[in-house]
Amino acid sequence: MTEYYVAKLNLKPTIIGLYTENDKNKGINQLMNYVIPSSLIEVFNKYDYFSGEDEIYLFDGNRYNEDIQLVLMSPEFEELQNAYSKLLDEYKKVIENSEKNNGIFWPNEYLKHTKSRMKRALWSFRSKFPNIIELSSNLPDDKVDDRIPGNSNYGHGRKYLFDVEKIFYVIDSKKDDGIDQLSDNIRFFYEKSSEKIYIESIITVAEFKEELSLIQNRINSSGTNIGKVTINPIYDEVILNKSYNSVTFQIVYPNNSKRRNNQNRVLDKVFTETHSDSMGVKMNSDGESNFTPGEIKSASDLFGAKDGYLKSVRANGKKLNIEGVKKIVKKFIKKQ
Repeated sequence: MTEYYVAKLNLKPTIIGLYTENDKNKGINQLMNYVIPSSLIEVFNKYDYFSGEDEIYLFDGNRYNEDIQLVLMSPEFEELQNAYSKLLDEYKKVIENSEKNNGIFWPNEYLKHTKSRMKRALWSFRSKFPNIIELSSNLPDDKVDDRIPGNSNYGHGRKYLFDVEKIFYVIDSKKDDGIDQLSDNIRFFYEKSSEKIYIESIITVAEFKEELSLIQNRINSSGTNIGKVTINPIYDEVILNKSYNSVTFQIVYPNNSKRRNNQNRVLDKVFTETHSDSMGVKMNSDGESNFTPGEIKSASDLFGAKDGYLKSVRANGKKLNIEGVKKIVKKFIKKQ
């Protein structure tokens, strides 16, 4: 018996609608038993397993292969650095001027040109090195928070600063560890009947989330019949250590037909009526007291944290590092 972290693979409502328009039950059966497994087989190597009566697949494949030195020498990285330096310098000047003049003023040059240049540089780097972007986007904001001046009151360009600093963090951490190549193998079990993903819990929670992000990226960049998916951890409970006066929950479309009938009824209707594949729900405190960790946990449960529909939680403009990922002990047996 082995212990595993648990996650949930979620499809967009447009994909589900393609197969369920004429017959919902037949369409769901087709998706779960044929379309999803065959799409994963297009992306990864497949090995047949079972657990009790459940049909299980072991998937593996080359995760990524990125030469750090080639990244550092690329024109995309050079432009990313130059655009970032320009953005950061002008961002600091706005902060300095606001402290002197008791007001925040954003120059037209900054808004029209500097920010636009940074956006183009990020887009170009993202297109060239999507695997590094996947690694960096999974980092919580507090990993680089001390590198960013000011606070959330200075909003213009602030997200770009975080995005680039996270890229630098990933590259620097690999260099510090003496790693020249970003390469490894993806390896996970997939349970056909529940759309659950299992990854052995010999790694940290942060590494587990990184793995999920990379699996998701591989699927989404492969153009299979399941389109672009979202893979979220399943939580036993959302564990946070601080209280916050503003919390935003990012939720994906709850597409498991076996989910609890009384869960997310209001949200289900919003998803159905708007054809959204995700939404953010923001809670603001009454100003007299913050939301406690217990209150945030309760809200997370309502938004599907225990079922794999909670994509992220942000507070005061920052993505929170959530603990409490579900672990389960299972025995997967290879078919002869």
